[in-house]
Amino acid sequence: MRINKARLSIGISLLGIVMLILPFDSIVVPAVSVRIVDEAGNPMRNVFVKEEWNDVTVEDGVHVDLVKTDEKGVATFPTRTVRSFLLKRITNTVWRISTQGVHASIGSGGSITAYANGDPHMWGWVSYERNGGSWPAQIELKRWEAPAYP
Repeated sequence: MRINKARLSIGISLLGIVMLILPFDSIVVPAVSVRIVDEAGNPMRNVFVKEEWNDVTVEDGVHVDLVKTDEKGVATFPTRTVRSFLLKRITNTVWRISTQGVHASIGSGGSITAYANGDPHMWGWVSYERNGGSWPAQIELKRWEAPAYP
């Protein structure tokens, strides 16, 4: 059975177009269970923990989720995904690089911030970068002194 070159070319072209416009999910940041501890290593129960994430290649805004730690000081967040099509990812990447040059932000990332109850100077923060990044197993809350306003 012979396939003529014109039909093969049309088939490959249609497949390429479908791949460009068919949306698919990609992971922005993976799921994480992180233990929040104080400077002495004690678990911090019922403290607020905030996760922020976005994929600047296809999104304009940042997503935020706020949870409280459990009795063991653990906060859990699910895998975060974004749904987009390849053509948008390609055009946005080219646009960002051509307009922003070496300062262009591309790809996904996220952060986790934990706050001590009743103490605005006691907190901890970590970030996640998609390329080779990973969430830590633990975040230590530290005291960050700030000068009082006069």
